[in-house]
Amino acid sequence: MNRLRLGLTVLLMAEVAACGTAIVGHMNRPVPPRPPVARIVDAETARHFEELWQQFDNPQPGDWLMLGQAFSVFGFFPEADQCLRQATQVEPQSADNWFWRGLVQNRLGQTSESTSQLGRASQLDRRHVDECHYITARNHLRNNSPQKAEAELRQIKNEHLPGHYLLAYVLVHTSRPAEAVTILNQLISGHPDVHRLYQLRSRAAEMLGDAEMARRDREWAERVPETIATDAVADRLGNRSSSFGLDNRIVRAGRLANPRNLDSVADELNEILKISFRPRVARLLASIELRRGHPALAVELLEQLVTRDGATADTLIELGLAMQAAKIDPVRIHEVFRQALRYRLDPEICRLMAQHVTRHGKQQDVDRLNALLKHAEGLQAYRTNQLETAVKFFQQAAPIAHQHQADSYFFLGESLRHLGRTKSSQAAYRRCLELRPHHGRSSRALEIHAGEGD
Repeated sequence: MNRLRLGLTVLLMAEVAACGTAIVGHMNRPVPPRPPVARIVDAETARHFEELWQQFDNPQPGDWLMLGQAFSVFGFFPEADQCLRQATQVEPQSADNWFWRGLVQNRLGQTSESTSQLGRASQLDRRHVDECHYITARNHLRNNSPQKAEAELRQIKNEHLPGHYLLAYVLVHTSRPAEAVTILNQLISGHPDVHRLYQLRSRAAEMLGDAEMARRDREWAERVPETIATDAVADRLGNRSSSFGLDNRIVRAGRLANPRNLDSVADELNEILKISFRPRVARLLASIELRRGHPALAVELLEQLVTRDGATADTLIELGLAMQAAKIDPVRIHEVFRQALRYRLDPEICRLMAQHVTRHGKQQDVDRLNALLKHAEGLQAYRTNQLETAVKFFQQAAPIAHQHQADSYFFLGESLRHLGRTKSSQAAYRRCLELRPHHGRSSRALEIHAGEGD
């Protein structure tokens, strides 16, 4: 009996010790931060945060990274840093942990720490190398250390456009324009449609005393459309946002949209709008209501979007088309298209207005709108450096009285001048000034290029 009691006592003590160890281990387990997210984010996103926190009842290695990314996407950067610091301790061989910690510390202004973490990430995964060098260079520039930034940028591969643009930028701003021009010439040969490259080369040309090259590049910059995404951290955060909360629910709803289940998708999008009014959701739901044969509902959604988020050319175009489908008063539709045209001179808006006026207006108004359409198409061609096409459109637009007739002659002159037809361009500038005597750009063009011939 004594032996049995002794055995039971030993067993009970072992169980108590194990239970105590488990309790102590649980008490010593790192606890994720819990800021008051529900006061800042929508209800769906707050619910997703609750799910992420619940995972720490039985944590897995990737949970700290996931929560850190969620915090960073919604701007909780101190909390994100706390999570990602724990992630690097739990999984020190994960490049993603170090990389994201470096991104968050960049946003916190902890540039030295950010540089250190990014260095660890690039050592662990060579796929991060160029991006790490680029963000590290921006860290050095924030610390006013252009030499260190240059050293990082010179390690970036040739296909990384933002990195080489930033290197040329550093060279220009450290008084080495000739080196910058060499890099920019190479970049422009591979990326001829990026206006920032011409703008920077224009600055370098001015420093070199080449006024003619500077002028040409400024003019080229006006005729090419593309820019460069230079904030790599913001891009990373934006790309990750669709993984969390309401944004994730919106993405999943959009993927489900097909002709077989439009009703269920419309129900889901309406639920999302009840949680938080999102412009892109309202726009998507309006397009689905049109496909379902409910144009009046589409008009209501788009009018609400204009009221809550402000008017844009794109929203007004969609509203005008929805109003046409709903057979609303043609005068109201015309006013919506006119308002869209005030926001953006766009060929599509002109085309829609011309079609509308053809059915409900006078021939004189149709002619003016068609001329304005040619003017808008000419601008579109001019801004993508399709000069021969631009000349054709401006020549069709210029003789007809419309609201931008003087500008049609001015841009006709610009297009002809860039094509080397100087006398013809001067005639166009003079006609512009006849229509609008105080057109400054035409006056200046005639002064600068006086005496030049074809």
